[in-house]
This record gives sequence, C-alpha cells and structure tokens, in this order.
Amino acid sequence: MKCSRREFFSGASAFALGARRLFAVPPGWKPSKKPILVLGVISDTHIRTMPTSGRIDREWSEKYLVKALTHFRDENVDAVVHCGDFAHLGQVEEMQAHADAWNRAFPNNRAPAGHEVVKLFVVGNHELRGSTYGGKGMFVRRLYPDPEERALRHDYPPSTLLARMKKHPNAVGLFGHLHYSISNWRKIFLADGMPWIQVPSLHAHGYPGLREEDPWLTKLKIEGMEAAGSVRARQGMVIRLYDDMMVVERREFGEGGSLGADRVMPFGKYDPHPFSLMESKKVIGEPQFRAGANLDVFLDRIDKIEDATNHKPVNTVQEDSTSLRLCVKIPLADGNPNSRVYAYEVVVAGDVQKLHKVVYAAGCNMGIGHEPNGGVTELLIPKSDLPSGNTLAFSVCPITSLGTRGKPLSAKWTSPL
Repeated sequence: MKCSRREFFSGASAFALGARRLFAVPPGWKPSKKPILVLGVISDTHIRTMPTSGRIDREWSEKYLVKALTHFRDENVDAVVHCGDFAHLGQVEEMQAHADAWNRAFPNNRAPAGHEVVKLFVVGNHELRGSTYGGKGMFVRRLYPDPEERALRHDYPPSTLLARMKKHPNAVGLFGHLHYSISNWRKIFLADGMPWIQVPSLHAHGYPGLREEDPWLTKLKIEGMEAAGSVRARQGMVIRLYDDMMVVERREFGEGGSLGADRVMPFGKYDPHPFSLMESKKVIGEPQFRAGANLDVFLDRIDKIEDATNHKPVNTVQEDSTSLRLCVKIPLADGNPNSRVYAYEVVVAGDVQKLHKVVYAAGCNMGIGHEPNGGVTELLIPKSDLPSGNTLAFSVCPITSLGTRGKPLSAKWTSPL
C-alpha cells in the first residue's frame, strides 16, 4: 500500500514509536526515483543550563543541534524526528534553546523549498523527571498536567514498544535513550522479526557498543574507548522513504562526515530479512589494510606523568622492565572503502604463550576522514604482560562491529633488553 504525505504525518508519531504500517511494494535495493519522504532523526540532545549562571551551556550540545538541523534543512527533509531527552535538567530554558535552534533552521516551520517541516517529537525521562538530575522541575508534567494526555507523549522502552507493535507487522521501530553509537551495525537489528533502529545521541557517546559477551571478542576487555572518539561523536540520521525501500544514512555532526555505508531495507516480505545478521554481514563486508601497510612496534617508557599521545621510543637504553610497555601502532584499515573497520584483534605470540587483545579503531565513531591522527590506533601493552620470548610475533586483524574480518597484518619484534 501507499499513503500520502498528509496521511503519513497524521500517524507519524506512531511511526516514530514504531506503531504504524509502512508500504508493501515490490523489492529493490537501490532507489531509482526521488524519495517520497525524507526524515531527519536525532535523539538525546541533553541541552543543559549551567548550574551557576542558569545560562545554556553552548559547548554541551546546542551547537551540535544547530549543525544537525542545518544539515536536515540542506537535505530538504519533510520532518524531524526527536526520540527524547531534549532538556537535560527539564528546564523551560533548555526547551527554549531547542525552539531557537529550530527557528534558525526552519523559520515559520518552513523549509527553503517552501513546504512545512513537521515536528515528530516524543519526550524522555529528562523532560519528565528533570529534578532528578539536578533541575528545578518537570517540564512535561507542568506542560501536560493530565496523566492521560502526558502518557501519550512518553517514550517507551523497547520491550514495551515490542509488545504494543506485534499487531503491526510492517512497522519499523525507532528509539533513543541508550546513547550507543550508530557506527555499530548491531544497533539496527531485528527483534521478533521486526526491524528496529536505535537512534544515537547528539549529546555524546559513552558507549561505543561492543561488549565483552560478544563471542568474537573472545571475552576480552575492549581497550581504546577514548581513542575511538566515543566521547566526541555527535551522531544522527537521515531516513529516506521510497515506494519500495527505506534508506538509513548515518551522520556525525561534531566534525562532520558519514559514519559508513547506508543501511537499505526493501519493503515487502523477505526470508532472510535485510536487517538479519546473516544478510547484514554480506553488506558490511571485510575491512582490509592498504597495500604496503606496516605495524610499528617499539618499547615505550612509562613516565610518572603519562602522555599517551607523545611516545618516545626506547631501543637501546637499559630500563627497569617494570617501567616499560610495548606500543603497537596500527595503520587505518581502509583499503576496502565499502567496509569500515570498527576494532582490531591483536595476537602476540611468544615462545609458548599467546596474548590476545581487542582495541577500538581510532575514530571509529567519527565521520569517515575525521579519524584522529589519520586513523592510526595505538595499543599499549605493559612489558610485564607480554608472553615470554626474546622475539615476539604480532598479528593484527581488522574487524567490523558484526565480527567480519579482513586479512591480518603481521610483524616481529625483538627485545633490545
């Protein structure tokens, strides 16, 4: 079935909550016509007032909201979806900052092309319980004192949404709140056969999204969260709806750029579904190192005040072995531009034992081309943790967030001590 723009937006909040039927038309993987609808999608902006002055902290996320809305304007969106947590402290001033940013991008709610840009907004826990987080009051409770009216504007956890949506088999669910990175392909997934899109945070990402329980991580602690740019990333999406498919474009609004290949879902019945793990692995592919790439391995002395970005190689100086660590510099695995690296699995082999580690790729949550230090990832290993042996063999394998692997890069290192 098809629906008009007016019909869609009459139930569009239900789409944002995952409770409206979508189109069912012949399949296709690449759009050949102009989209029927274009949606800008963000969540968790968390604009906050300063505790001392009461003014908006413009370094918090207000300027990133302006960037996101400006991008949506330039993409000529028909609507903007916000999945909740606008105001960090539930303050009216924080909501006013959103209104001001909106009016800068869409004066009189109009796009430059002249059409009305529809707001599809739901509220989150910070609007409902702002005082819990140090704010004066509960914005939504003051705005909608009637409990039934307020309940219509509440955000629901995925488990509740899933129960509400089982009678809508063609729905697509969007939800925010969790602050995971959308660079991770696991954040667009199936649950009981229904596609879900986890909307990332425009505020910042504390969770790159790989977990120790994922089998391919061999139950290791994942290192390099800060190097992955997890705190700096400010993410959002543009969703384009066509007659026969939906295309999800993932963007970073801090420094700009795409977060990787678009996710495409043809409408209709599919077995397996395009968002299934098996099909997603086919699309995400295998990251590869460039031809001629090399690992750089050297000893690095641990100073009393460490500077992780300014390493001084130690080759011949005799040092106490307890004060040394091995620095492994991994070049960016972008030799296959269709598959973006998300982490590296490192194996260090000695005379008998092997050491296994996993480290996030530097800038994996930032836009392509905006990775820090040219995308070079550093892994620091205390010398005391290394396996025994005068000569150690290193193997570094680039991996995606779905666990697909490229060819490893190898090197040998001989201790000067």
